[in-house]
Amino acid sequence: LKEKQFDGLRTKLLRGATDFYQRLENLLEGQADHRSRAALGQAYHDIGELTAQIGSQAEALATLKRGLVLRLALAAEANADAATKLQAGQSLIAVGDLQEATGESGGALASYNQARDLLEPLAQSEPDKAAYRAAVAKCLHGIARAQYNTGHAEEALPSHEQARTLRQTL
Repeated sequence: LKEKQFDGLRTKLLRGATDFYQRLENLLEGQADHRSRAALGQAYHDIGELTAQIGSQAEALATLKRGLVLRLALAAEANADAATKLQAGQSLIAVGDLQEATGESGGALASYNQARDLLEPLAQSEPDKAAYRAAVAKCLHGIARAQYNTGHAEEALPSHEQARTLRQTL
């Protein structure tokens, strides 16, 4: 995936996929089809994650944010189910991780906090669902890192402890 000789091809393929999904997004604009919008949000998320691993962090962040916008809109709908909200939370975490990696600690903290606000009610309403608790733990760990990296080590410790407690129960 990271071989230097395939740099050009890899970049071309990633940009081609992103361009395709942007055109598809333009075609779907104004459509109420939940399934198509959810699939598009997933595609942006997947391309963003792949780009983060093998391409430009800035391009990955931009692509993840495109998916995040779609997923947050779906999660905000009155009939949004828990799986849709979980996906939006996962996108917020992924954006936060990249913001943190690119030195945007303040933005990362905001993304992690927004994810926690979205995911904690899921974890509380369905405590038997490990995926919800695991996502909340990941948020809390991200919050702790961002707090520490912004000079708030004393606030980071409780967040780390909450994350650890959740992970131990998992």
